[in-house]
Amino acid sequence: MGSQTVRHELVTKHAQNVSKVRITVIYCFRALCCKGPPPARPEYDLVCIGLTGSGKTSLLSKLCSESPDSVVSTTGFSIKAVPFQNAILNVKELGGADNIRKYWSRYYQGSQGVIFVLDSASSEDDLETARNELHSALQHPQLCTLPFLILANHQDKPAARSVQEASFALRCHVVVPCNALCSLEAVGTILLKIDVLSCKFHATEYLLIWTHSLSSVFHFIS
Repeated sequence: MGSQTVRHELVTKHAQNVSKVRITVIYCFRALCCKGPPPARPEYDLVCIGLTGSGKTSLLSKLCSESPDSVVSTTGFSIKAVPFQNAILNVKELGGADNIRKYWSRYYQGSQGVIFVLDSASSEDDLETARNELHSALQHPQLCTLPFLILANHQDKPAARSVQEASFALRCHVVVPCNALCSLEAVGTILLKIDVLSCKFHATEYLLIWTHSLSSVFHFIS
């Protein structure tokens, strides 16, 4: 009788252990296999324009952490998905050559914001052309209600224009001086403000962000 009791206790304990193991396996399975995918990051469509040589391709490649050696000037258009922590920016870059700019408007549809890249060290003729193209974009029916982000590139060149000179040349009504250093992620935060924060600038107002060539350091609003 005693041996049967011990045997019964062993069987009961074994059954309890098996039950605990099953429960543990189920919890592990749920944790590993049944966990839902992370929420998808919202995506926003931007168009990037500017004259040839302004640095559009190199700037976007830098934001995508691509090798500088792989940069090839855009002759038609290209699309880059610029990933950030909270969103993905699908940036459509349009070539800036004379024979390409007349077709820019064909690619404006669906844009939620505009990035205009300026070569701050360009010649007076190119600067005038850039200003005309910028104002033409600002007045376009598909862009006139969208926020514009103007990047004045090539600030490391000796001929780079100051904030006052660039704002006067572009006839900017609002120029935000930039005097703080930030990382690429901070630049991403600024870019995300184009739509994520639903900030809408009037068609005659501009946000001027200065970039130090194509280094990993950018100037932005302090």
